[in-house]
Amino acid sequence: MFLDFYTTDYAIRNLECVVEMNPLYSERPSTAELVFKKSIVVFYLDRYLTEADYDYVNGTYTLIVLNNLNVIKSGC
Repeated sequence: MFLDFYTTDYAIRNLECVVEMNPLYSERPSTAELVFKKSIVVFYLDRYLTEADYDYVNGTYTLIVLNNLNVIKSGC
């Protein structure tokens, strides 16, 4: 999840054309907003998910990070 945070924050800060697609965030969330909301997600995931659920979550976050890296590489 750290890589998701880092790549999202990097893209938003460095590429004007990038906006956050997650409806729980504003289009260009601040670093503080990203840290706060992603920390809440991590807190609840850690408390309520089983190990099998983590496989799904890790796969999903892998795809998210790969997408973020693709956006960064393309420059939009």
